[in-house]
Amino acid sequence: MLQTDSNQVGQLIRLQNTLTPLNDNEIAIKYKIQNRRIFLGAESFFFEEGQATLYQNAMYGGLKVDDKGESLLVGLYNENFQYIQPDK
Repeated sequence: MLQTDSNQVGQLIRLQNTLTPLNDNEIAIKYKIQNRRIFLGAESFFFEEGQATLYQNAMYGGLKVDDKGESLLVGLYNENFQYIQPDK
């Protein structure tokens, strides 16, 4: 389970085998454990060649999580919680 703060930043608070019960400000997210590491399924973010400097200061990944706990990485954010917009 992740608990979100006022900036919607999630922090791992516990592991459980089911999607419920949930407390206030908690999100159930599926995970797997390999070699004593937790993986959420959103460990990669691909960007165009030449865009590396734009993303080098990313601090947060933006995840969308559905009601089944499946997550999708939808973008990266800086330390001020601002979405990093790719150059076009």
